[in-house]
Amino acid sequence: MRMLAVFTSAVCALLIGCTDSSDNTTVTTDPSASARTSTVSYVCIGMETSSRFGSCPGCTKDADRINGLLKDTFGYSGVLLQSAQATRDAVVGAIKSAISATPEDGLFILYYSGHGGREFLDSTATEEPEGADEADEYLCLYDKPLLDDDVWKLITQCRGRVFLVFDCCHSQTMFRSVASDEALEKGLAIALGEENMVKSAGFTLRPRGVPLSKGGEIKMLCWSGCMEAEYSYGSSRGGVMTNAIMSRWRKGVTYADLWSAVAKDVTKSQSTQHPMSTQYGGTFVEAFR
Repeated sequence: MRMLAVFTSAVCALLIGCTDSSDNTTVTTDPSASARTSTVSYVCIGMETSSRFGSCPGCTKDADRINGLLKDTFGYSGVLLQSAQATRDAVVGAIKSAISATPEDGLFILYYSGHGGREFLDSTATEEPEGADEADEYLCLYDKPLLDDDVWKLITQCRGRVFLVFDCCHSQTMFRSVASDEALEKGLAIALGEENMVKSAGFTLRPRGVPLSKGGEIKMLCWSGCMEAEYSYGSSRGGVMTNAIMSRWRKGVTYADLWSAVAKDVTKSQSTQHPMSTQYGGTFVEAFR
């Protein structure tokens, strides 16, 4: 079963406020825009099958296409992990290695297509940041989940900028730091049919929430397929969000213009899916890369 990410046009800067840009759908290019990075590294994950969370059709195709864009078109070096390759240890190891190789003027990219999970925490035991839903979100890897707080601990070690793309359910705050114990029960994904599948996995967590701690001056842009309580859609032909990215990308297009076009395409295709763009510190004003 699959849950694929879709974007809404809400852009949050420096943890404050959101700006709706969904009405700006013109994709423009800036020939003078060049990469403001000396080194770009990436980790690309496609979870088509999982020993724990079930199948998610189209994710292999998604990851292959994004990997091709980054490797063949841009010439970046990175790691592609598909299904059984994407164990928790392998993913964490790949992220750590890429981040350690990213200099202050570099860029680290993490792309994920697969199931996304969400479990509510005990509201008396958590102190999440503003906009919190009192829930843990997590990426459904081959053998174990990767919690949102784990993602945060990893990316805050990056000296350069961080660009996250989560094509999965419940992905709005897949980077947020909220501590939780290990998962207790095996998750089950729910299919809505081959042509309209959702990437969602249910599974029980025993929580112990802690406040968000930035732990550094992170410069991050995150594109998420949907809001925390929503699903992201796709099929064996690929995720709605990833399809939109590949369709709308043009040489020289800026992050902002690409996002605006992708967000409109996604919400037009799936009206209940609201993609989100979140930015902390720094800027991503140059051409998409």
